[in-house]
Amino acid sequence: MFEKLQEIERRFAEIEKLMADPSVVQDRDAYQKYSREHADLSPIVETFRRYKKICEEMEKSRDLLEDSDPEIKALAIPMITRMFL
Repeated sequence: MFEKLQEIERRFAEIEKLMADPSVVQDRDAYQKYSREHADLSPIVETFRRYKKICEEMEKSRDLLEDSDPEIKALAIPMITRMFL
């Protein structure tokens, strides 16, 4: 599943580059085609990127929760809570 999402994210980046290419901008049909594909992939890519960011933040929070210093552990709780709001 993640491989497919990574593939979609790569394609999304490729489309963004293509849409910035002057030759594509001049070709109305090509630009519209890429624009539609970009619009279709955008919600998927945004959600996937948000998911990856949450995973990274959870990993950081987990590291804080495992710290022996109680003050450091206390920092993790608001971080975890904020992720789910």
